[in-house]
Amino acid sequence: MNERPRAVALIPARSGSGRLPDKNIRTFLGHPMLAYAITAARNAGVFEAVVLSSDSESYLRIGAHYGAEGILRPPELATSTSDLVGVALHALDQVATRGEDPEILCLMMPCCPLRQSNEVRRHFEVFCSKGHAFQLSVMDYAFSYPQWAMELATDGAMKRHWIDEALGPSQDLHKLYAPSGAIWLVRVDELRKQRAFYGRPLYGEPIPMPQGIDIDTPEDFQMAQALALGYLELDGRSLLEPIDRASVSTVDERT
Repeated sequence: MNERPRAVALIPARSGSGRLPDKNIRTFLGHPMLAYAITAARNAGVFEAVVLSSDSESYLRIGAHYGAEGILRPPELATSTSDLVGVALHALDQVATRGEDPEILCLMMPCCPLRQSNEVRRHFEVFCSKGHAFQLSVMDYAFSYPQWAMELATDGAMKRHWIDEALGPSQDLHKLYAPSGAIWLVRVDELRKQRAFYGRPLYGEPIPMPQGIDIDTPEDFQMAQALALGYLELDGRSLLEPIDRASVSTVDERT
């Protein structure tokens, strides 16, 4: 029986956010958003370590409360234009100083609070069984079709991007997927070699739409909360990874 490859989960959580301030620690239905990523990674049971990378000491303290190892990143890796590859390589170098040498890195964005451990474990098993080097979680486009996308000029004139397909019936449209920041898996040697998460060959693994939702704006935040509460109200099913630790005081979800 083959041994499971050594793997580390990385949650990147910088403190700045222009559209939704402090979104990574904003309270989402009882806990800071990053807590759900940490707990889903820990409960998946496939990682040697769960690491939180941040430029904020307070973020790292919150992460430690929920069971993550902390890595303080330098300021040049904590801007709105910082490269995730650079963040990941810095974290891997720091992990190496602790005696950990993972073959696989799993990047889990904290702004996907509805992702659950069973899906993390499934994606990991698919990645390993198929021998992939790069695998991203992808989900259905919600509520509309990308072929219908348009640009609006300043005078309101519309420009279509998918002329041919957009004019046909929706049932004839090709199936397309949107990438989600929920679960990105890479072979560490290929990440170092290609310096990319969208490396080649790149594979996508579907994730259920609720679990793949990325929160970037106040509207995203409200929609994700409404979705989670709606599922609970309709059939008693929770979309949240169960957290067995007391909540900590963070940014209130109403602000």
